[in-house]
Amino acid sequence: METFKTADCQTKIGDEIRLWLTFIHHGLLFKRKHLLRDGAVTANYQATQDFSKTILHMTGTHINCSGLENIPDVGRTVIVANHRSFIDIYVLFAAVDRVMRFIADEKLFHTPLLKDVLTALDCISITSPTELKYNRKDLLRITEQINNITKALKAGACLTLFPEGECNYYNDQIQNFHAGAFRSLLKTDCVVVPAYLGYSDIIVSKFLNRKERRWTIPVGDVELTFGAAYKPSELTADDLQRFGIDSWDDNKIDQNGLSRYTRARILALQENRH
Repeated sequence: METFKTADCQTKIGDEIRLWLTFIHHGLLFKRKHLLRDGAVTANYQATQDFSKTILHMTGTHINCSGLENIPDVGRTVIVANHRSFIDIYVLFAAVDRVMRFIADEKLFHTPLLKDVLTALDCISITSPTELKYNRKDLLRITEQINNITKALKAGACLTLFPEGECNYYNDQIQNFHAGAFRSLLKTDCVVVPAYLGYSDIIVSKFLNRKERRWTIPVGDVELTFGAAYKPSELTADDLQRFGIDSWDDNKIDQNGLSRYTRARILALQENRH
C-alpha cells in the first residue's frame, strides 16, 4: 500500500472552521486560473495536481492508496468510482499521475471558477438523469454527450466516471449506478478500472442546507483502492453470476449489466477494506 501524506494536521482547529477555511482556499486556488493554458492539457493536469495536494493539505487528509498498478499507462481506460464528496476529485488527481479527463455533471460547467478548470482539462459534460425530461431535445443532447465519451475513448483517453451521479455524504452506502455512460464503455471495449473511495468520517457544516451538503470534507485518512481491471468483451456469464447478475443481450453483456457488475466489483473492494 502506498501512502500519500499531504499534511500532519496537528492544529487544534474546530471542524467547522477548518471546513470553511478549505472552501475559501478552494476558491482562491481556482482564482489562479491564469496558470491554466488553452490546449495544454498535460501541463494543466500537473498544475491541477498541485492544486489538489494543497486542498488536501488544508483538510489534513492522508491518502492510503493501493492498486495503482491496475491503471494502464496508455490506451482507452475508464476509472469508475463511488462518490462521497467533492474532495474525491482532488484525491484522484493527487494519486493518479496519468492524465485523466472527468465525465462531469453538465451543471458544473456553468459554475464560476470550476468551469475554467474543467475546460482546461478537456473534461466531458453529461446531463444528470434527474435533470432530463426525456423529450426530443434532451434525447439529442444525451446522445451527443455519449458520443463525446465514445470519441474520447477511441482516441485513447483515460476517463473518470462517478456513475452514482451525486455525492453520498449521508453514509458509506454505494448508491445504484446510472447506466447511460456505460454504453460508451461497451462500444469501445475499453479497460475498466473499479475504484473505491473510503472515508473514516466526514465533516458536514450545520450551516449548509441538504442540497449543499455535498460540499463536505473527510476527516483523517482516505482509502483509495483500484481493483483489477477488465474489459467488457472478456466478461462471461459466470463472471456476472458470481455477483448475482443476469443481464445479457444476444449473448453479450448490456450496459445495465456492465453497470451493475462494476458496482458489485466496487462493493467487493469496500467489503475487503473492513
